[in-house]
Amino acid sequence: MKAQNKSIMQTNLSIALAHLLGETIPTKASTAHLEDIVNALMESLTRGAIYLPITKTIPPIELNANGWPEDHLSALRNSGWLGEDNSPIVLEENRLSWKRWDSEMKSVIKELIKKSTIHPDIGGAQEGENHARSYKNLNPEQLLAVKAITNQNVILISGGPGTGKTSTIAQMLIELISIKPLSKIGLAAPTGKASRRLQETLETSFNGVEQDYRSKLKNVPCQTLHKWLKAKDDGFAKNKLNQLELDLLVIDEMSMVDLNIMKGVLNALPNNSQLVLVGDPNQLPPIGPGAVWNELQSDSIRLKFKKSSITLNKLYRNRGEIAKLAKTLKENDFRNFWESVHKMPASSNVDVHLSNKKELPSFIHNKLVTHQIKLKQLVKQNRQKIENELREDLFSKTNTFTEISKEIIKTLEELIVLSPKKFGLWSVQHIHRSILGEKLDAGVRHWPEGTPVICGENQPELGLANGDIGVIIGNGESAHLLFIVISEYKELTPLIIQPERLRTIDPAFALTIHKAQGSEAKEVILLWPNEIYFSNSKIPIPRNPQYEKSLMYTAVTRAKSRLSLIFPENEAIKSSG
Repeated sequence: MKAQNKSIMQTNLSIALAHLLGETIPTKASTAHLEDIVNALMESLTRGAIYLPITKTIPPIELNANGWPEDHLSALRNSGWLGEDNSPIVLEENRLSWKRWDSEMKSVIKELIKKSTIHPDIGGAQEGENHARSYKNLNPEQLLAVKAITNQNVILISGGPGTGKTSTIAQMLIELISIKPLSKIGLAAPTGKASRRLQETLETSFNGVEQDYRSKLKNVPCQTLHKWLKAKDDGFAKNKLNQLELDLLVIDEMSMVDLNIMKGVLNALPNNSQLVLVGDPNQLPPIGPGAVWNELQSDSIRLKFKKSSITLNKLYRNRGEIAKLAKTLKENDFRNFWESVHKMPASSNVDVHLSNKKELPSFIHNKLVTHQIKLKQLVKQNRQKIENELREDLFSKTNTFTEISKEIIKTLEELIVLSPKKFGLWSVQHIHRSILGEKLDAGVRHWPEGTPVICGENQPELGLANGDIGVIIGNGESAHLLFIVISEYKELTPLIIQPERLRTIDPAFALTIHKAQGSEAKEVILLWPNEIYFSNSKIPIPRNPQYEKSLMYTAVTRAKSRLSLIFPENEAIKSSG
């Protein structure tokens, strides 16, 4: 019902906007066709996409006028809304966009290309024998990235999971510090969860490095982009007049970075500072408008970055059939994906279940309850040590409790249950209701110990970011929340906090696929309430097939060791077998 109301509101807003444009730029073109175009552009923005591909296969929305796309484009060309200086809409390369968003995207890309032409101030970039020895473990593409840190101001590193992106970043940092020991380096990701994962992975990569380098590398700060930019309600405190004091900024999970954030980064970063952008273009676009990383990965734009645009293809982590499914999604459509699912051997690390969408499969409920009990028992085993810490200050400083906390959070992150939907059947809410029942609405103090929770807002005063995952320790009035955050001392540190201090807190037995970006788990269970459609069947294909592919790809690639896919029983699936 909520999704239906949202759709009605969006349609009404689109109609009102179309009428306003008609008053501003009077036209004799078909109003119904123009309203469809405005509605399609607005719907695209709700998914973070500022560009709407025009295809003949299926309209992007339900239409009020016939003749998609020829009649719609004809009406647009005759409207005066296209091609003039004051026109609100742009049509280029078979893509429609609002001129405002198109101009901003082009401006950001242009600035990045211009920045890439500046030669970095590295000094005498000579390879020493120590660096050459470390090169033996790098493939040719990784070696290009490491060499680029000595002579490129902007470096783009693209690759899927397991292609060595983080280890490449580690080697680039080692190279830079070996040449310029006093370099001021910053590490960033769009979410707290992603920045913590980046820090954890890099710390592992630094373990075999010489002590002098390791001590410097472990002091490199890793924060969310919002924290680096000092985000405020009306913008960023770090800007052209108050820039970051950095020689190098590395941004991971670039697929989640929208136009507004990217503009903020370019304003806050000095011209001569180096910028390394890392991401997977096949993941979901950002929630906010403007998939910057997707634009940067287009063939025509990548050519303009020349040697500083690098793609990592070699897989270093064996994920079995999970990796094969991800590759199929990346290179093909849903029919190929479904055929691959059916051809998997019984020994595969991917399970497939067909179930009635009106009910939550019992094995998921049992698995989540078992996982919660495991967390509760882990807390119980360390009850006395935990209670001792609750008497201390907000950030625990004892090594013992730090290790206990890391073990609890590591256990928490062994399992992720995902859905593309927040509400409705097989949604995140459906899962939470099945586990917590009436307690779901009663609030966090009524949720049992061991319940996973998610922070819903950035709260920099607490060291928490939107999307951070924690767990409830204790019950009722004695309940606290435990998180692992990156402290002001640049260390992964336990944070114990009263639930009331969080402005928005939700259970996290399940997450939307969007919320899971930037994280991985040993085991992932995906509930897919969306029907699987095929282009050569009588059932229509999805209105946004690329978006659905990105959803599925992002969900599949969260799994490190095991993946369970649950699809609804329906005629579309049965007909494909």
